[in-house]
Amino acid sequence: MSHSKLVPLTDDAAANESNGTPVAGWAAGVNLAYHVGVDPQSPAHGNDQFVSTGGGGVVVGPTLVRDKAGEIWAAWFDNSFKGDQGYYADRILPTPKARVKAPGSGGNLANNQPLEAVAFTNRVGGGVYVAYCVPSKTVECTRIALWRVGSASARVVPGSGTGLASHVAIAAGPGGHLSIGWYDSGMNKIRLVRTNSAATGFGSVRTISAPPSDIAFDGLQLEAGKGPLDVIALTLQDKTGVTAFWAAELAS
Repeated sequence: MSHSKLVPLTDDAAANESNGTPVAGWAAGVNLAYHVGVDPQSPAHGNDQFVSTGGGGVVVGPTLVRDKAGEIWAAWFDNSFKGDQGYYADRILPTPKARVKAPGSGGNLANNQPLEAVAFTNRVGGGVYVAYCVPSKTVECTRIALWRVGSASARVVPGSGTGLASHVAIAAGPGGHLSIGWYDSGMNKIRLVRTNSAATGFGSVRTISAPPSDIAFDGLQLEAGKGPLDVIALTLQDKTGVTAFWAAELAS
């Protein structure tokens, strides 16, 4: 799925076109690289394609999604450590579109990179959405924002303003709802909130206990395609010193 022989073990992603053709994407220094289709040869005969990060830094946590129209979009974090640092999104197929930066997503002294794949999803009913931390000069995550790519502003996710949020995740559910989750290190809790069907407002914030005996919270993912919300966390366990996955299912 790539012409390049230097694809990272992490910072890679994939999506399918409407006809089932797979698209792979990965961090390639100051570029997001992507490749359409598979090839029986390694490396693949077809060339890889590239999109500039936006800020001149390294691509972090890229995610690919297919929107309602069948177009493939990418989102990533650019860790340039300069004023243009932040979260970016770009349509890469059928043709690249001018990348756009998420409002308030960077350009400060605090490094607010996602620590995992960027929380990026397509919404049933239309639109692609990014959830991300908004930093200040001293705080990595003053709040979490939900941004419909292309909009001039983003919505503040309720309950996320403790200053200790991280590991932001998002999932699209039936009827247009979006679920946003994050880990709050001050509470040692996972917090969750769901939007209305138009993704213009939020319901009440739910809190569930983090997995027990963890010394490091390493990742959070959500899935809501069938209705109920599946929550999957990755932790490093204190007693055993090994990583472990934890899962819970919540009613929609």
